[in-house]
Amino acid sequence: MEQARFLAATIPGARLVELAGDDHIPFLGDGDGVVDEVEEFVTGARRAQEVDRVLATVLFTDIVWSTGRAGRDR
Repeated sequence: MEQARFLAATIPGARLVELAGDDHIPFLGDGDGVVDEVEEFVTGARRAQEVDRVLATVLFTDIVWSTGRAGRDR
């Protein structure tokens, strides 16, 4: 960590980012986190996160007496 702090202090515009995990080799741990940090350092911005959303509509209709009738017909 001492060497990392030194490098971050001597590289213009650099900042030290510590990612959670036990591994210090990027491709064994959180590779996406490393790539995101490098991308932000090089380009100045992160790409937009993909959002996984689904729009769903539920329609319930109860016609007068239909529920009781459906129960009787069984």
